[in-house]
Amino acid sequence: AGLAEAARRGLAAAAALVARPVPSTVVFFMLIPALVEGVNARLAVLGDATAQPLALPDGLTDDALRALRGGAWRNPLAGHYLEIVGPAAVGAAEME
Repeated sequence: AGLAEAARRGLAAAAALVARPVPSTVVFFMLIPALVEGVNARLAVLGDATAQPLALPDGLTDDALRALRGGAWRNPLAGHYLEIVGPAAVGAAEME
């Protein structure tokens, strides 16, 4: 019960953070959707019907993240975002 309550408090804190306005920098337009996606994926695995998935902040979409994962990561200027690209970069010729 203690762990579940701690997780609920953490989710409430995360929800409050993503409800704030997002700074207008590129990294936030990729990092926040990646974090929200990761948290929501783990919530789905837990199967806790009382845990509400996190929502993206108002006005923020996952478009930049999808573009990055769709191939924009190959741009040398985007190389420092590989941790949020995921499996697409693993084993790619550019990574050898």
